[in-house]
Amino acid sequence: MVSKKNWEGMRDFFIERASKQNTLEILKQERRETVLVNALAYFLHPRQGGEMLKPKHKILKNLIKETGQHYIDDDYESSTGNLLCLKTEFPCYEGPNTDVKPKRLDIFLEFEKHCIGIEVKVDANVTNDLETYRKRVKERADARGCEYTTILLLTKEKQGKLKWDEEKYPNGSYEWPVITWGDITKSCDLNKDLRQEDVEESIESLLSALKKIDEEDQDLKLKKLFNIKPLKKKADALLEELTNKGNLEGMNCQSWDGDGIICSIVEPRVVIESTSRKFVIDICIGFRGVQFIVFNAQKYEPELYKKVCKKYSFFYWQDYSDSMEHFDRYLLINDTEGRGPKFSSKPRGVEDEDTVFFEEEYSQDSDDWIKKVNKEIEKILELKDV
Repeated sequence: MVSKKNWEGMRDFFIERASKQNTLEILKQERRETVLVNALAYFLHPRQGGEMLKPKHKILKNLIKETGQHYIDDDYESSTGNLLCLKTEFPCYEGPNTDVKPKRLDIFLEFEKHCIGIEVKVDANVTNDLETYRKRVKERADARGCEYTTILLLTKEKQGKLKWDEEKYPNGSYEWPVITWGDITKSCDLNKDLRQEDVEESIESLLSALKKIDEEDQDLKLKKLFNIKPLKKKADALLEELTNKGNLEGMNCQSWDGDGIICSIVEPRVVIESTSRKFVIDICIGFRGVQFIVFNAQKYEPELYKKVCKKYSFFYWQDYSDSMEHFDRYLLINDTEGRGPKFSSKPRGVEDEDTVFFEEEYSQDSDDWIKKVNKEIEKILELKDV
């Protein structure tokens, strides 16, 4: 436990430092790749740091300009569409065998019309397997027929001396345009003079959050906002039917109810998974209906992604405690129009109409909805052979 005096001393130190450096300047640490990557990912996301920038979303707009995309009136969405998901350390398998540990691409952004992969180099030679990175970004884009770009981000100014192994990278910089941190932050207000009271308020907020983490009594206190016993009863009925039916060969089936303690809405789930956990269906039993989430519990599975894109419309699932959407968990949409991932301006929950199945049958005092769930599960299970 850190004493109050120590926290006050730390606060005074940070306030003094922050009066001379704002947040973006502190994050611009050219010899710390992890800091740069995470900061860049934060400010690229439209619903996170992108909103805070002056001008708004400027880093994201600068990035898209560097891909060669052109848009009107500074509107990047006309070129790329909305951002669907963002992932740091994006897994890139060298071949079809996904049991082998993948290589990792620093940042991956998936838009409605375009996929962008970014590899960051900080004062280091380019020795990464860029061709594998490029192929995996292309593979993700090809799964739903959109464009893609891979970018090499350097912290130093471009000097035209970057050497490419022509045998390993036959297309060289054509496949990997080179940009710098300066290109990305162009026209961003990195030296804005902050009023002392603004500095104190932001630093106080940061230190207050950090102190809460360090407090001894930090057990999460969650309220029982809803009575989920009726939902648990429905989940038990579905689990019993699935177990008795006996047509889930090679699959495990169990229920999860969050111990009845919920924050906002955490509905019970019936979970069907292969014994290898390479294919999972979460059947969420909500107040209005049933939702289906499909994923691989072990890792990202490119072949599963391709199959889901071909067969279903879906949102990327954002769980209740997550700040960003999962790039490899697919919340199926109850419609027949279009296929592949769809944009959502908010985390999808049990109250959403377009992700709820069998609402009418579900609300009736009968088990007819269970029969429909069984039929839908049979369709979804066709995805599991990847």
